[in-house]
Amino acid sequence: MKRYAAMLLTAALVTSLTACNWDKNMDSSSSGELSSSSGSGMERSMPMNGDQLLENRSLQSIIEDIQAEFETGGIYQPGQVTDTVLWDRYGLTTDQVADYYGYYSTADGYSDNLLAVEAKPGQIDSVKKTLEKYREDLMTAMEKSGIGYAYDRAKNMRIITRGNYAFLVAVNSLEADSTTVPLFDSENKLVTEIINKSFA
Repeated sequence: MKRYAAMLLTAALVTSLTACNWDKNMDSSSSGELSSSSGSGMERSMPMNGDQLLENRSLQSIIEDIQAEFETGGIYQPGQVTDTVLWDRYGLTTDQVADYYGYYSTADGYSDNLLAVEAKPGQIDSVKKTLEKYREDLMTAMEKSGIGYAYDRAKNMRIITRGNYAFLVAVNSLEADSTTVPLFDSENKLVTEIINKSFA
């Protein structure tokens, strides 16, 4: 009888512990995102999956660190991305984007792009898909124009995602009159390292 009572007590204890743990898991999964001010009047989502932007980093500081690695600044004849450019050039809307910073080449026949985007909660897949469409459209346009170098750069353009953040990268490490063959792999590797160091 004592053995039977002990077994019942053990079963009850295991059941209650499992229930407590279940509640705790539900709480943590339902609060998977926190919101804080980014200083720009937009909500900054804070994913809880290990892809958080470090406190001492911002989209602007990441882009500026990337530019500092290249003599050209990474973009030939750069123009800064604005709300209008974000929509007209990339097709991104305010429904998708919480914050952004970047540059693009204003010169005809150049595929240089350096854009960092923080997606609104639940929008990162949509942002990535929109940027992928931009890359495909740019490749098609550059192929039709017959500008081989610009097509190659568009083809080697990278879309890097970390949590709620997406980066569109096609940096230009060469001067306009350079006859050197660009090293796309090493350029992309360097940029990826800078981005990855900005997250924990």
